[in-house]
Amino acid sequence: TYLTTKAERAFLRTLEGGCQVPIAAYAYIRENKLNISGLVASLDGKVVYRSSLVSDKNAAEQLGINLAKELIEQGAFDILHKIKGLGD
Repeated sequence: TYLTTKAERAFLRTLEGGCQVPIAAYAYIRENKLNISGLVASLDGKVVYRSSLVSDKNAAEQLGINLAKELIEQGAFDILHKIKGLGD
């Protein structure tokens, strides 16, 4: 749906995700609430940061942003920085 896609895209945009970065997001609506799960992994898959959030479905974009920020706080930025550095 539009709302799930909006949340997933906000998550990816906040993390500056692209085709070469192991980032995943999955959003769905259950019991009139928007749920989103996401992860950031190292290229070898040895380090994985995961989290999930639930919110009112009218806050789709903010939910995606909040999930990205949560993964950044866990340490995902270090993985993203290293991966992007490899492409330079």
